[in-house]
Amino acid sequence: AGLGAGQRVRGEAQVGAGVPRDPRPDLRRPRDAHPIGPRRMRGSAAVPRVAERQRRCAAPDAPGPGRHGGRVPRAGEPVLRRGTPCFAKRTFDTLAGDGVVKVTSVAEYHAAVAAMSGGGGLQPADTAGEEQRLILQQGHPGDVHAGQAIFFQGELVACYLTKENPEMIHSLGEHRTAMTLGRLAPGARGRTLKLQLCVDDERTRNAMLSALHRIGAATGYTGMMGAEFVISRDPATGVMTDDEATLLEINARFSGGIHSTLGSGFIQDYMGLLAALAAGAPSRDLPLRSQWPLIRSDGHEPQSDFLEHNPIGWSLRNLGQLATLRHLFV
Repeated sequence: AGLGAGQRVRGEAQVGAGVPRDPRPDLRRPRDAHPIGPRRMRGSAAVPRVAERQRRCAAPDAPGPGRHGGRVPRAGEPVLRRGTPCFAKRTFDTLAGDGVVKVTSVAEYHAAVAAMSGGGGLQPADTAGEEQRLILQQGHPGDVHAGQAIFFQGELVACYLTKENPEMIHSLGEHRTAMTLGRLAPGARGRTLKLQLCVDDERTRNAMLSALHRIGAATGYTGMMGAEFVISRDPATGVMTDDEATLLEINARFSGGIHSTLGSGFIQDYMGLLAALAAGAPSRDLPLRSQWPLIRSDGHEPQSDFLEHNPIGWSLRNLGQLATLRHLFV
């Protein structure tokens, strides 16, 4: 928590682990000592996927502090008057974009606040972070990329890097039925519906890797992570404008695109690490320790075509197991 969206992360041609001797973050150090660090920063660390993203998307990166905090500030009105796209969003339960409204004017902003707050309007400025329900985020142009990652004490164990399909992401809500029905969807035969694509640009790959290394080194994190980045490109040539990735989102879980990694060995990396740690294996004996980081997306085609799968059939075959999941009854 506390890793800010919109943070610029410089890429490097050669990526090193960069793990500090003590993986725990030193919060006594000056703020500038952690370009990305375990502290509250401007921006939200959990920006949802937005159905309104266009080919050159506008993804959030500004006002409001922290993952669970933020408010819809009146200070956002001057930004909207300049015509800058912004996003009003719920801090929880964004429902893959349903809890997000793109606004391009002050009138749209006020309408979004009224709709998303149930008519309650703005919360008081001193509302506690965990009670804040809405934030306003300023748009940032670029192509959205995702990184599934596994960390151990701040060191990157394995990752899987993808680019989100720009032709699909801006109309994600229109594909919800097909995504749910999979190959049983009407007209599915002979079609594809891929949300995640290969990262075929080494410069982009290295920028994302560098960002993941720095996130791990700054936090000393152990566990799974889903992160999203924006890569800025020249609109005429498609070439990256610099060697930086703009951090959009961090969640302490794999993202909904985890199925893209099937067949790459990434899930096995996670389960193997989990089993070894549960068995009390020392750090030096953890699976494939000498080969970290394992870049499982290299040479692997993302298995992200929703129309190749049959989620309804899988659910029917596993009803007994699904019925035991406690979250279904909460």
